[in-house]
Amino acid sequence: MPTSLWHIRQTSPYWTSASGLAQLAWEQKILNTFSENVFGYYAVTLELNALHLLEHSSIPHILRMDSASQEKICRSLSPNQKNPVNILVDLHHWPFDDDSLDYIVLPHVLEFSDNPHSILREAHRCLRAGGYLSITAFNPHSFLGLQAGHIKLGHRHQWLTRRCLLDWMQLLNLYPDRGAFGQWRPMTQHFKLFNRLAWLDKAGERWWPQGANIFALRVVKRVVTDTRQVVIRQHSLLDHLLQPAAITAANTDKPIIINN
Repeated sequence: MPTSLWHIRQTSPYWTSASGLAQLAWEQKILNTFSENVFGYYAVTLELNALHLLEHSSIPHILRMDSASQEKICRSLSPNQKNPVNILVDLHHWPFDDDSLDYIVLPHVLEFSDNPHSILREAHRCLRAGGYLSITAFNPHSFLGLQAGHIKLGHRHQWLTRRCLLDWMQLLNLYPDRGAFGQWRPMTQHFKLFNRLAWLDKAGERWWPQGANIFALRVVKRVVTDTRQVVIRQHSLLDHLLQPAAITAANTDKPIIINN
């Protein structure tokens, strides 16, 4: 993953603006709701600024990842305590076994990656059947998408639409379970102006939900097992046509053989 993209995700001035702080508060609320009814043993999240992810989760073992180009560093794995574990990983090659995680949270990861499909494949590989994946992302078809190049949030063409993301997930047997849209106001640094534009959120939520600046998705991994029974025929369907015809007389139990 290019350092510049990841650096933008971590240090963009957008996060300290009036719009950014409101967005972080909205995401905190939504992701807390998503994690309330998720159960299991192991959860993985990728931290973002002031977000305190999985703080209300009932999952005992929480691992917090960050991006590293090559090395993987694991610290203080404590299986008996609900203490977060910091792991530096290559996000395209996760150091976890197949079907080993119960819950994964990726806030604004895909739009700041040069290969978002690779990250989704890794999440699918590590997620167990019935496990959940939560994602938050910027919407390119929004006011914020039009401002992306001016507020140092990467490039709009790198952001994934919700429809595209759902299509990718369907190919990986990840099916939407819950979703939400948030914030229709354009980005501004000024808190007074941001508060004056509050009516845009009410109007957008009612009339134009797909135009929100942010969307959140929770998907569940479902593995469909083929239970159909394959009938193996011992003989060809044409075998009886190649045999002599047999006619049973009406008044006897012995068959009458007629040779052609």
